[in-house]
Amino acid sequence: MVLTPELQTLVDALQHEKIVVLLAPSFPVDFVYPDVILDLKKIGAEKVVELTYAAKLINMEYEKILKENPDKRYICPNCPTVVKMVEVKYPELKEDIIDVASPMVIMDRFVKQSY
Repeated sequence: MVLTPELQTLVDALQHEKIVVLLAPSFPVDFVYPDVILDLKKIGAEKVVELTYAAKLINMEYEKILKENPDKRYICPNCPTVVKMVEVKYPELKEDIIDVASPMVIMDRFVKQSY
């Protein structure tokens, strides 16, 4: 079988590097749990973590922010397109963007520190 350059890069990484897989909260829609975790470990993933943990941490932070200023208007920063649109078309609303990273960024930081 001929591998694409991307797939070859993945195969090489699985053989020579520590791989941590971040699973989106929607993974059970397409994959059987816990089989997907076992399968990922079989092909070389050292650790498999779910992004739902980071989402829970972010929700706790949002709740804290909302309680501190319940009358303030907020814009969620999870969608880069919305953030870019605010920055470009509505710069006066920039201060309403909540300064909290996305679940993927939070989990990336956690994984880099922990593994």
